[in-house]
Amino acid sequence: MPEAKDVRVSLQIMSRKTRDGWVVDVSGDGTEDLRNIPLQDPLDSAQRSTCRWYLEQYVQRYPFSLDKAREAELLLADYANNLLRQLPLRSLLRPQLRAASYDLNIYSIHIYIYDNGTEVHEHSQESVHRLFWETLEDSELWDHPRWNVVVQRSMLRLPIDLPYVARLPWPSSMPTQPSVCLNILLVIGRDTSRDPSSYEDIDPFLATDVLVKVQRHHQSLRSRSKLNIEIARPGTLTALEQHLERAEAVHGPGYFHIVHFDMHGKAGKVGPYADSAEKSGYLYFSNPNSDTTVPIPATSVQAILKRHSVRFAVLNSCESASASFGDNANIASGFVKNGVLGVLGMSFKVGSATAAIFLENFYRSFLVDGQSFSASAAAGRAALRRDTSRPARYGLQRGVDDSFVAVAYGPTLELLLAHPASHTNWRPLPSSSEASCGSKSDNQPFVGREFDLLRIEKELVQKQCLYVYGMAGVGKSSFMAYATSLWRLSSFVDAVVHIDLNQDPVLCSEDLSTTLVCQLLSQVSFPKHQNRLWSLSAFSIRSYDKDLIASILADILSSINAVIVLDGLHTFLSNQHRYFVPGALDGSDRQELLNAINSLFYLAKDINRIKKLYLILAGRRSDPLWLAQLSDGQDKPPCYELGGLSLPNAIEVSHRLLQSLGVNTKEWTRMDAACLDVIIELLQGNPAALLAILPLQKSANISWQNFYHYLQSGPFKSVEDLQHAGLATSPVAQEIYRLLEVLHPGQTLFLSLASNYWHQTVFINEIVQIAQSLANDSVTDEPRPLGDDLRGWLEAALGVGIDQGFFDLDETQTCLLLHPLFTIIGQAMTSKPLARISQNPDASRYGVGIGFITLSAAMVTSDLHWVLNIVTKRKHGPVGTGRLELNFSRMVNGHGSRQHVICAASDGGQPDDRQRGGKPDTGRGHNEGVATCKSGRRTGRRPDGHFLVDERQHI
Repeated sequence: MPEAKDVRVSLQIMSRKTRDGWVVDVSGDGTEDLRNIPLQDPLDSAQRSTCRWYLEQYVQRYPFSLDKAREAELLLADYANNLLRQLPLRSLLRPQLRAASYDLNIYSIHIYIYDNGTEVHEHSQESVHRLFWETLEDSELWDHPRWNVVVQRSMLRLPIDLPYVARLPWPSSMPTQPSVCLNILLVIGRDTSRDPSSYEDIDPFLATDVLVKVQRHHQSLRSRSKLNIEIARPGTLTALEQHLERAEAVHGPGYFHIVHFDMHGKAGKVGPYADSAEKSGYLYFSNPNSDTTVPIPATSVQAILKRHSVRFAVLNSCESASASFGDNANIASGFVKNGVLGVLGMSFKVGSATAAIFLENFYRSFLVDGQSFSASAAAGRAALRRDTSRPARYGLQRGVDDSFVAVAYGPTLELLLAHPASHTNWRPLPSSSEASCGSKSDNQPFVGREFDLLRIEKELVQKQCLYVYGMAGVGKSSFMAYATSLWRLSSFVDAVVHIDLNQDPVLCSEDLSTTLVCQLLSQVSFPKHQNRLWSLSAFSIRSYDKDLIASILADILSSINAVIVLDGLHTFLSNQHRYFVPGALDGSDRQELLNAINSLFYLAKDINRIKKLYLILAGRRSDPLWLAQLSDGQDKPPCYELGGLSLPNAIEVSHRLLQSLGVNTKEWTRMDAACLDVIIELLQGNPAALLAILPLQKSANISWQNFYHYLQSGPFKSVEDLQHAGLATSPVAQEIYRLLEVLHPGQTLFLSLASNYWHQTVFINEIVQIAQSLANDSVTDEPRPLGDDLRGWLEAALGVGIDQGFFDLDETQTCLLLHPLFTIIGQAMTSKPLARISQNPDASRYGVGIGFITLSAAMVTSDLHWVLNIVTKRKHGPVGTGRLELNFSRMVNGHGSRQHVICAASDGGQPDDRQRGGKPDTGRGHNEGVATCKSGRRTGRRPDGHFLVDERQHI
């Protein structure tokens, strides 16, 4: 039986512009030539506009516009057949079709579409490349299962008798590279002034994640070759040019084979170029002076790529291959004209899911399977045809035919990156059905944070040192672990050190130095130091001469570029007593560790250093005392707050968690999904809170709507309820519970009263007055650990909670911003101190006799502010039997996000102004008693006249 062979057939389609369309000539090998065939666009302008809407706005904005989407789908379904009715390609290939019926050969039909640049310039918006030629790749058009059709666009026609395949060799060994290497450079540009959802923007690390997955698979092969991925940071045009220049200075010209542009594109007239004579193509690089992007003419980028001999360019940029606005506006064709051999671009805007599926299959085919550039692009489009389901807004799924949007430009030659002969185990990656098409794999310890990472990278490159903070459980450690892993894989620097003090305790400065040395020497080669230290045990290294370790560390850091991340500093550098913060260092140990960090800070800020040191410090508190002590407070590092997850990312985390518990979220009603959204907002998108609280819905066996009210009213009515709730697996919940346990009962009462609020309390003064009325002299059998001054006593309790990220002060320093787990656990703990106080016969003389506390969920909606609705009911008499009602109010703002607050009475005396309907006594800095919840960074402003923290306690 004869063996199956690969049979290749080439067709070249050349166009000339006419008044009503084009006239084309078709030629090929083994076929007759066709001349002067008239061709028109299958779509008129209105139909093309409908298809553009379908591709760019249907799933992103209007997933319920099914009739209009169906109209576009019918137009696209007939598009390829319309082209074939005008161009008799099937009849031209009839001999091959007949032969294919009697053999087992695999037929590859390569169709090259040529554009005449001169004629395009004369008819600026009538390029033949504006047609959807890639729709011809659908195998169902050719009535044969073994036909593989590949479409490529070109600007240059080569003679038909030239070889069809050109193998581009990987570079031979260089002095700086012990093995052959294919080098890929990514440039990521995004507007980081906000966090758009996945329906509005493509994940900025989508291409990075795809390439890293390919790289990891390649590393598992027995091969001398290497895939090297680098990222030009911080995504500016200058960063791109400087990165290419540094590589060329070290390795020679043509070092980078592929430059991938992961940024937005635009064809037309934009921004400062709006008054230009003709439309052009622009790429949106990061703006070096702000969080926005800036349009850069594609011609400027073309010149840089040509100067540095870049062979391939990939652009998942919107309209980077648009052929509807003239030759100068087509970025992809311009790259080819300026010497780039192969270019991938997008003819329309694409969503994250489309880009992920395409890029994953393209890079797998090109870098692993060894297919040609154009065939790899066709493989990506084939994957999009096989899987047309796309995630749409509102959690919906919609089928979309968008396979033809990604297009390839290049010469007639099929360009392959030749694999060295040493590739003895070159096997493909798992198929797309087995591999995740998202930006994060299923075992990723966190979801989201892409824009946080971009902001941090930009800040780090510009400032060298950064303090990252956020409330407990917000995901700082997981985020830092992911960031440092990506920085190692993408060659950000020579070495990346991540020390999480919660996992690897550092008890003194010597511990820090030896840990740094060990991690650095595991990544870079310093034989003179390695030979000396590797012969010693880890214990011996830590007992080694500290001056020697310090000198080794200084020598290494002076010779390499490095990133050092010190996480978990809120514990070890806390100025609270270790009784309240286990692990906090005392006295000299704390100062020595701070001195060691200070020395790293000075190295990072030294502008005269040739090699760069980037330092990231991470903790929970927004303004820790030790941070001000760095560099004597003269050059305090910039601060970056890591907040809760965005709603789309929090939904993804929640669904993964619930599905792992056996909950079939695919069968949810719209009400279930809406209730989850509100619960996520209630829990502030805090990952630790989501992981701890969402499983309670299943154990409570109630609907999601009832679960929302269940959380509002306080799920745990006592400490016993809390202990049986299964929160032992939540480290943050255990920390909060321990703090409230070890504090004096009066302090616990004070914090528990604060916990009867969601998100933000009223003025701390009011809570102090309630606590003072209830607790003063009511718990005399317990010693006060921090002195007799009640005010300082309560301030100390606040200090510990703020230090550990359980709550924080708002911008005006007069209200508390509460962790959702603190609210839930604190409410359960309220009963413990209240039980002791209510048993005190003298409690009634304070004006409020506590029988019980009721949380009434009055759903009050306000467009503008938090509503303070305080009701105090009090019976007169020698023995108080009053009832304190905490009235729940909810605010839905104009953007649809939900915020919650529970408000309490200020004291047990006469009704205040709010109860009489007048204006409250708010003090300076507030308007009419309405407490507003503000996002963003803290200003640290401390207006006079309010309850402020004693600076000596540093709260």
